[in-house]
Amino acid sequence: LAQQMGIGSVLLENPFYGYRKPAEQRRSCLRYVTDLFVMGVCLIFESAVLLNWLIKKGNWPLGLTGISLGGHMASLAAACYSKPVAIVPCLSWTTASAVFTQGVMARAIPWNTLEKQCTDEFGSSEIYHLLSSQYWDLMHVVMDEFTHLGKFSNPIDPSLAIVVAALNDAYVPRSGVANLNSIWPEAEIRYVNTGHIGGYLFRQSEFRLAISDALQRAAAKYEVVSGNVVKR
Repeated sequence: LAQQMGIGSVLLENPFYGYRKPAEQRRSCLRYVTDLFVMGVCLIFESAVLLNWLIKKGNWPLGLTGISLGGHMASLAAACYSKPVAIVPCLSWTTASAVFTQGVMARAIPWNTLEKQCTDEFGSSEIYHLLSSQYWDLMHVVMDEFTHLGKFSNPIDPSLAIVVAALNDAYVPRSGVANLNSIWPEAEIRYVNTGHIGGYLFRQSEFRLAISDALQRAAAKYEVVSGNVVKR
């Protein structure tokens, strides 16, 4: 981005990844379902702090972007931020529920362990019986409750969002989940004719173009005056 388009980046490392990985965690495999929610809350707050600092320094336009999990986290952070910013989620969609219960990632979940924990914790509760003892249904409900974009406020200006999705994404299924335009009607969706891995490896030029386009929209509609983002 910096070399080709003159766009600078602040790289925020996910909690539970890289240098922020707990010592007892193996690679990028989160140990608990709740770690995903803690990660999301941390990224939402940390993104807001960084954006406020950058705006205070007079930087504009600004945006949030990420790929896959990072893309969804960028969407959540933008939805919770109090000012308009460009948003470019790549290879993500509207909820994490389908990722962990329908997509390729579902095969990596230790369902037997989760089933035992669900039975131990909720086996006698009404909600567990309503779910017909299907532990993946419970996972689906919990994930939707905490990660579905429809559960959050819309970004201040959804027209600054350009979403890049893969047509053949087996990791982030779109079938049976809410379409992004039903939640953010003004957002633009661009599709790349590939899968999740192919998109990450071979279509990043289209991600960069979307970032540039979204930032140009933000620059055309807003400016920073005395530390505030205001319409032109």
